[in-house]
Amino acid sequence: MALNSEVYIFSKPLSNDSKHTIHINTLQNKMVGINHQIIYFGWQQHISYFTDLKGINMKEQMDLGLPDKIDIHHFADHIHISRKWFGASTLFLIVFAAFWDIFLFSFYSNMSTESDIFTKLFPLIHVAVGIGITYFAIASCFNKSNIFVSKQTLEINHKPFPWVGNKTLKSYELKQLYTKEKISTSNNSTRVTYEVHAIMNKGKNTKLLSGLESSEQALYIEQEIEKYLQIQDIRVKGEIS
Repeated sequence: MALNSEVYIFSKPLSNDSKHTIHINTLQNKMVGINHQIIYFGWQQHISYFTDLKGINMKEQMDLGLPDKIDIHHFADHIHISRKWFGASTLFLIVFAAFWDIFLFSFYSNMSTESDIFTKLFPLIHVAVGIGITYFAIASCFNKSNIFVSKQTLEINHKPFPWVGNKTLKSYELKQLYTKEKISTSNNSTRVTYEVHAIMNKGKNTKLLSGLESSEQALYIEQEIEKYLQIQDIRVKGEIS
């Protein structure tokens, strides 16, 4: 990002008459929103930076530690990051799926053989929903999201139960990664989850992972992928940090 800066050049002896101001429009700095004033004292060979922070911390940030339910393994030619799906919400999902399936089984068991075709077919919608909820509950108990990162590819899959979101991308096409918060609301409840996105070299936005329970999980995955691929972390509008 190009920042406007003023460079003050002094020659010895230091006086108001010897101060010359040069306005520069091409100073490159990747720290968004920071204006630098560079003061050079000719004979002392000293440069000082005076910074308008605008809310940005100048200290180098420490890497995130390993979050709960995340594992990482380093190999000679790649890294493997995995995330377990099982959590507190999985227990609720199992109970809900069990009640749903028991209700449907009871309903069909008590249905009269003389019921019309509409009465028999209408509950099939609820049966389909029950199958979906039950499958998701089982997958949540055993599944892991696996991220394999090498210098050539970034591969994501969900196993052992198949799930949507499997993808393989070329590593050199990844320009930037960022974490995004997603808020889902229903009748009387609000659920917050987190997603990891990638911006490709051609500007396309690709969702890598969704449904992460904590910002730490998402930010850690973003951090480790960028670190391995040596992608400099740049602020993206709308991301969390």
